[in-house]
Amino acid sequence: MNKTAKLFTHHYYRSVYFWLFLLLMGYSLSGFFILPRILKNTLIEQVQLNLGWNTTIKNIAFNPFLLRLDIEELSIENKLKRPQLSFTKLSIDFELRSLFEGAFSFADVRLIDPAIHLIIDKKGNNNFQQALINNEKSQKSEDENNKKQIIPPLLFDLIQLKNGQLSIDDHRVNKRLSFKILPINFTLHDFSTRKDTKGNYKLALSIAPGESIDWQGDISLQPFSSQGFLTLKGIQAAKFWPYIQEFMPYKLQHSEIDLKTLYKVKSQDDRLQLQLKNSFITLKNIELADKKQQKTFTKIKQILIGPFRYDLEKQILDIKKIKIDALDLQLTRNKKGQLTLLDAFKQKTKTDKSKIQTTKSNFQWNIDEIVLQNSHLKFNDEKPKNKINIRDITLNMSDLSQDLSQKSTFHLSYLIEKSKKSYITGQLNLAPFKLKADLSFNALHLPLIQPYLASIAHVNLKSGKLWLSGALALQQDKNAKISGKFKGKIKINDFNMSDKKYNKRLIGWQSINVESIQLDFQPLRINIDTIDIQSPYLRLIVDAKRHLNINELLISSSLPNKKTNRRKSTPLPLAIKKIIIKNGNGYFADLSLLPAFSTRIEKINGDIHGMSSEHLSRANINIKGRIDEYGKMQIQGEMNPLSNDLYTNIKLDFSNIELTTFTPYSGRYAGYVIDKGKLNLKLKYKIVKRKLDASNRLILEQFELGDAVNSDEAVDLPIKLALALFKDKDGIIDINLPTKGNLDSPDFKISGLVMSALKNVFLKAVSSPFALFSTIIGADAEQLSHIDFRLGESKLNDRQNENLKNIADILKKRPQLILEVRVNIDVKKETKTLKMQILNKKLRTENFYNEDIEDKIDILEDLLSVADASDSIDEIESQLEKNDLAKSTKLIQQQKYKEALYAHLVNIQKVNSLALTELAQARIRILKAQLLQHYAVQNKQLFMLHPSFKGVAKNGKISTLFSLTGQ
Repeated sequence: MNKTAKLFTHHYYRSVYFWLFLLLMGYSLSGFFILPRILKNTLIEQVQLNLGWNTTIKNIAFNPFLLRLDIEELSIENKLKRPQLSFTKLSIDFELRSLFEGAFSFADVRLIDPAIHLIIDKKGNNNFQQALINNEKSQKSEDENNKKQIIPPLLFDLIQLKNGQLSIDDHRVNKRLSFKILPINFTLHDFSTRKDTKGNYKLALSIAPGESIDWQGDISLQPFSSQGFLTLKGIQAAKFWPYIQEFMPYKLQHSEIDLKTLYKVKSQDDRLQLQLKNSFITLKNIELADKKQQKTFTKIKQILIGPFRYDLEKQILDIKKIKIDALDLQLTRNKKGQLTLLDAFKQKTKTDKSKIQTTKSNFQWNIDEIVLQNSHLKFNDEKPKNKINIRDITLNMSDLSQDLSQKSTFHLSYLIEKSKKSYITGQLNLAPFKLKADLSFNALHLPLIQPYLASIAHVNLKSGKLWLSGALALQQDKNAKISGKFKGKIKINDFNMSDKKYNKRLIGWQSINVESIQLDFQPLRINIDTIDIQSPYLRLIVDAKRHLNINELLISSSLPNKKTNRRKSTPLPLAIKKIIIKNGNGYFADLSLLPAFSTRIEKINGDIHGMSSEHLSRANINIKGRIDEYGKMQIQGEMNPLSNDLYTNIKLDFSNIELTTFTPYSGRYAGYVIDKGKLNLKLKYKIVKRKLDASNRLILEQFELGDAVNSDEAVDLPIKLALALFKDKDGIIDINLPTKGNLDSPDFKISGLVMSALKNVFLKAVSSPFALFSTIIGADAEQLSHIDFRLGESKLNDRQNENLKNIADILKKRPQLILEVRVNIDVKKETKTLKMQILNKKLRTENFYNEDIEDKIDILEDLLSVADASDSIDEIESQLEKNDLAKSTKLIQQQKYKEALYAHLVNIQKVNSLALTELAQARIRILKAQLLQHYAVQNKQLFMLHPSFKGVAKNGKISTLFSLTGQ
């Protein structure tokens, strides 16, 4: 009986084939039908048991002969019937070689269209974790959780994931974030969980259109290690910024990240070792914004970092190059003078000291080169309103590292508005700070600073370009103080500044070249070789309120409140070897006058040598110029204006100045217009120990005053007389005005001293004009003012003639002076004198003076009898008896009697009523004849005034008075 026939006998159960057939049928039924149903029910139950979610599965198929499991269209939904996990198909091919490999072996594992929806709450738990937590049955004991997880041996020939999708809703940040990553494609070849075995993998993710991740290499789990190539392309970093937003000062509006790197990672001794090689990071289209206003202030076209390498274990980061292309930065300074860019850091300035780590970091980094190109800075200032654009910014830095003492080289170039390109090149050490740089600022457009000038002064800076070049060296000492030097030169061309009040040029120059500047910062010291000033200009104007425009330029709020004590202050150490001035010009106008006054100083040329702030230094000054068309100016001497102890010894000469232009001043202060005249002014000022000792020589040529002008400010002086007193025969007025003063006096003003001295000279001259000439002709001023006649006489003696000669000399020297002569008559005394002269004439005819006393008495008595006054003899005798002369000798009695007779005779003499007038005329005639004929005084200079009959004689003499006036 064959085996087949035996199988179908009634003893079939004894057949091996029967049991083999039965086993095969059972295996087949179990594999094809029972196992899939069990798996399906188990999956549904376990999901419900552990997560509380509903699961739907379209089909589960298992081929027991091929050992292939297929699960189709699985979907897991939460209680709200929203899909949480799903896939179209999962295929797993088991391998029988697992029996021989000693590990679970899989030929192929494929997952098609997987989709996972993750929901992360504010605590960081996702929806799967929360479902497990909420289902108490799923909670494991603490012991189970603490068991060490052992990875079973697994072998995979191929693991493949196609068209995967991951959706994430994250509630951890203030605003919910949603992400979708699709498609996800992953391939892993020859993967094993065995020790020291590797598998090749390839992962491709598409986060969004244009965003992808490509990751490929090999991987091993025991121990964990992997190496390969990772590529990120077009990753939108702004999506992930909210996760770090609270730690960042600004908001990232937009940025695309590209990454290419070779990596190697492994775990050894519970330490993770990571190495990145030949790595590149590219950041594109970066936009940073202020958190509050959401306003973009920074845009960067691209930042390229690489190639670089990184070693986590050794803590080394080595970057070959960082290239920043097209940085567009907007800086704003608010009305409080603060950069709004720094507002975000205000809340982070207070640091918890307990959190500050003082341990030294072992991290080492190095950047070979940083390049910034095609960049632009826009500065918007709100205090004051101003905008400055800096463009074409290029920066190259090299050799940067964590060793801050290492020298780094840099080169910076940029353009500011209308300026030419400027450069800064040098070397930099950060700790301790040390800088060596070559500076080159070219044609900087100075009107850019006009808004800042406008905040402190009423001026408009209309033009000007600045050049600066030189070498700058700065360094920090152990006390953190910065010291350094600068050596270079400065040039400012085409500088023009106007005032806002008149909108006319105020200050300017064609060029200023400052050659060879040496500047020391600690302590501060400045040495300059040469300052060459070409065509400087200054405009000074006194307005209608008598305010000088220079004094009115500064805005009052910008003036300092504190007064400094110049005696205690230390002067800045400053030395200037030479200052050259060429073709300078100046303009001065006084609008407070009517008519207004103006003058120009032109062609100012000269130099100043040896200016220094050292105490004993002396600067030599030699400057010349032209005033208006024909006037000249020259300044010569020595001074040290920079020293604390001011020293000045200079001469100022002004010559051939046309005085008619000064008519507005003469009208205001003198009350007359100037008809003609020229001015020569020689000033000498010497200041030693803040004491002024000055001489001012004023020379006026052919100076003539014209018509009178009404002025409330005119001095109350006979100006014409004063001028006539000083004008010589050649029409020259030469006045010396010595002045002295203390510079520390609160009311010190040089102009005030000079005017006060001039006024005093005039006052003295007009009040005592003869005193002015006493030193010139060597005569006593008191004698020059008058001559004395004996009572009743008109004759001149030698002394009187000498006095007249001196008067004549004065009149010849001062042809514009007029001598006024007033003869005085003492009526009472000179009438008596004339009577005595009449009586004496009669007595001489009687030979009175040759007789003895008794005969003299007889003559006098006879004259009384002739005059019918014999009765008076009895009265005289009676009066003498009353005087008790009886005790006197006879001679004395006779003498007293004779005197009484003589006195009485004088009284009774009759004088012609014209006698006093004739006496005055006689004196006038003799004086006039002597001055005009003998001493040749011009007739127009002599005026004989009406005699005065109110004169008072002294000591038997009566004075004739002289006075001087101007023509």
